[in-house]
Amino acid sequence: MNQTTLYLLSKPEVPPNNPDNSANTRSNNYYPKSRYPWGIDPSYNPAYNPDGGSSSSLPDNQIPENDEWVSDQYVWDKEQENDSSTSEEEENIKQPGKLEVNVDFQYEYDSNGNPTLLVPNPGKARTKRNYHRVEFDQTASHMHHAPDLNIPLPSDFNMVHYENLNRADKIDYAKQKLPRETIINYQNEIGKSMSPLFGPKETFLVPGFAAKFKQNIELTIQQTDTPNKTILSIIREDGVHISSFSVNNKVLREITKDNFWVLKNRNL
Repeated sequence: MNQTTLYLLSKPEVPPNNPDNSANTRSNNYYPKSRYPWGIDPSYNPAYNPDGGSSSSLPDNQIPENDEWVSDQYVWDKEQENDSSTSEEEENIKQPGKLEVNVDFQYEYDSNGNPTLLVPNPGKARTKRNYHRVEFDQTASHMHHAPDLNIPLPSDFNMVHYENLNRADKIDYAKQKLPRETIINYQNEIGKSMSPLFGPKETFLVPGFAAKFKQNIELTIQQTDTPNKTILSIIREDGVHISSFSVNNKVLREITKDNFWVLKNRNL
């Protein structure tokens, strides 16, 4: 297997800086501990989960063995430099806190006044994006997976009717039948399912494919404490979250063998 940058935020010891060694040579000689124990994004607030899980950026559609885990300190140094600047666009970003309910992530409002949660992207060195975006309407169009993330739905929410609707009608139906707080809570749980800060075990970031035409996507794979249950999240190439749902071990093995190609018979 080719050695490629992986992010593991729970390994011991940061080695001394040696400018004479190349990044590749150094990455093969140590397993550094992140200087950012709360996650790959130095600007992210550790108060929300100082004891959160770890994250891996998984290249080449392979789940590595422990002795193949490596990291590149140079990448982290560059990310720290890049995070020191604030763009005009970032001035509209709100800090984690209370909307109708508390959320654990920064957010901004869409044109309808609904929140889009901004989940720090542990693979930003490769994708050049700081955040994954969990949008309100997209979340409302995937309420059939809400129970997978322990979001209860009221008894009068007709799931059979909902699943037979087109996307626009699903959004309208969800907004009519559900409190706004329920959809925001679901957004927040989706964000947590993609973040190593909230994973009880490991959270992997994997390049993959989706839909009939094999579009490039990112997948997060978060291990849970529930036996035979893993949360899989699909992130579009532009950083917009598409869907999160649980899979069992058999399904996860099949997805892995298929080079992380999901939703093969559908449009994205």
